Amino acid sequence: MRITWFAMIGAVCVGSLLPAKSPVLKIAAHMNDKVEHGLAYFLLAGIPLFAGYRNTLLRVASGLVFLGLLLEVLQNYSPGRSCDFADFIADVVGVVCGITAGLLLDRHARAAEFSTGSGK
Repeated sequence: MRITWFAMIGAVCVGSLLPAKSPVLKIAAHMNDKVEHGLAYFLLAGIPLFAGYRNTLLRVASGLVFLGLLLEVLQNYSPGRSCDFADFIADVVGVVCGITAGLLLDRHARAAEFSTGSGK
């Protein structure tokens, strides 16, 4: 799961810094930009929780928020791209929703485990 997570972080970094005229971005242009940001960071925030890394929650959240901000700033140096504060907000919303969903699923799984007797 950790390898998948790091691969996804790499994909988000590459996708965020590709030039505006990149064929990859032309394919992705059919989806709303803010939805792409929110969904990417939702998955990046949720995967560590799904994998059982609950004790790293604060580090994951703060790291992803920092990554979103850094990538937005670095887009100023990518041809045809620019920094968009609304994209950063979509990143943060994605992180918050991903962590919330991960915690809710974890809580549900623990409750189910307890009610079946395997959590005693």
